[in-house]
Amino acid sequence: MTPSLIWDGTDLLNALAVAADLLSQNRAAIDSLNVYPVPDGDTGTNMSLTMQAALDEARGSSGPNPSVATVAQRIAYGSLLGARGNSGVILSQIYRGLAQGLAGLEKVDGRDIAHALRGASDTAYKAVMKPVEGTMLTVIRVAAEQAEIAAQRDPSLIPVLDAALEGAGVALANTPDQLETLRQAGVVDSGGQGVVVILQGLLAAAQGSSADVEPIQAMAPVVADGADELEAFGYCTNFLITGAGIPFEQVRAALAAMGQSAVIVGDDEHVKVHLHTENPGTALDRSGHPNPVPRIAGKIRRKHAVEVDDLRFLKRHTRRQVKMTVPGPFTMTQQAQNDFYESDADAAMDYAVAVNEEIKDLFAAGADLVQIDEPYLQARPEKARQYGLRALNRALQDISGPTCVHICFGYAAIIHSRPSGYSFLTELAGCTCKQISIETAQSNLDCSVLEQLPAKQFMVGAIDLSDMNVETPEMVAARVRRALEYVAPENVIIAPDCGMKYLPREIAFGKMRAMVEGARMVRRELEG
Repeated sequence: MTPSLIWDGTDLLNALAVAADLLSQNRAAIDSLNVYPVPDGDTGTNMSLTMQAALDEARGSSGPNPSVATVAQRIAYGSLLGARGNSGVILSQIYRGLAQGLAGLEKVDGRDIAHALRGASDTAYKAVMKPVEGTMLTVIRVAAEQAEIAAQRDPSLIPVLDAALEGAGVALANTPDQLETLRQAGVVDSGGQGVVVILQGLLAAAQGSSADVEPIQAMAPVVADGADELEAFGYCTNFLITGAGIPFEQVRAALAAMGQSAVIVGDDEHVKVHLHTENPGTALDRSGHPNPVPRIAGKIRRKHAVEVDDLRFLKRHTRRQVKMTVPGPFTMTQQAQNDFYESDADAAMDYAVAVNEEIKDLFAAGADLVQIDEPYLQARPEKARQYGLRALNRALQDISGPTCVHICFGYAAIIHSRPSGYSFLTELAGCTCKQISIETAQSNLDCSVLEQLPAKQFMVGAIDLSDMNVETPEMVAARVRRALEYVAPENVIIAPDCGMKYLPREIAFGKMRAMVEGARMVRRELEG
């Protein structure tokens, strides 16, 4: 690759792709820096997913040989629709200002980029209700200032981007001096770090080199006393309003009064909202305790793919088969407060349509198996019989790839007592899924029930996650043999019970090793 003197639309798109890849590579490290405004460790993830949504939109709608203006406009639109979290919404406004600065241009040089970065900074500042210095706002502002100075000396692309990156780096290093929260934690601003990474990717693309920069080191921030009480920050809420003739300023003022950390952006057709609210809905969990949950305040629709970016990330890092998991429509209905639909059944059916769209996109993107998690079929069997199976089959309608339904007794770390049988399982004979994922270990399940589902394959949970002792392979093999009394070997797949994330890493790995060896023992027995 040769260095770029100017960019056309394709060059800009490719440069943004390099930046997005670099952001994805560093997202966990950027997450680790996240202590402001809320220490919830998701800035890198939110910025990466927002940028990927923007790229997907631009790649799908820019057409052949697009102008710079077209690519920038599609990037801005895609980032608005796909913005995640506070940092993602602010990033969408950086791209919005960038697009405004590049409007009408077929190609760009450094002078155009400097002008667009100024617009990006101005637009981002206007988007935040109460701008704070020492954040990603400061970093993009200083980057724009240095780019403008450099463009006066040399309007070439590389010197301007180099100056923008250098300015951003200096601004980032100074963020702890501007925000006491950062200074106490011993970190720089996470959103500002994300901006620096994006500029690193853009400069690398302009130089004609890969984004071969030193990876960011993950940090363990020193969180101030009381900062881990996240409930003080409210519940992170993101949604998109679409329509025609939306009174943006009126909507913005009304929504901002409902919470804190508000970033509300858009126009008379689209309004993207991020805020932290103290008033979520409430629903009983499966143990009977009230929990804060989302409120259904309008018709449920899937605006864009949710897990496709994660699937692509996963497939880039493995050659093995990939299973993706999505929440089931019945379970999501039980974990929401319905303030819109006449009945929960109606809500479940709209959830099912959204899940169906997601599953189709996952298979189109290369998933080998998609699992629907439906633990509340077991927890609420009466409601499940009323509309749960109907919603589940709607979610699976016209799906050609192999699918699995997971039904369980709840995480072992939370739900300690287990019945010896399922209250809702044989009903899944009427489900169009290929596989059913069940727990058998902790509950010591009577596997004779599996005989009533002869057309299904079973993922048999053979690892007890309530026990911190690592099983022997012989114990695992014995659990597998219980299922083989009623299910043909070719229809049995070995898996853990539900909730391994609560186990210490070394115990989890030990149990997984025992599971693999136990399965190997049974396989040798079957082969004679």
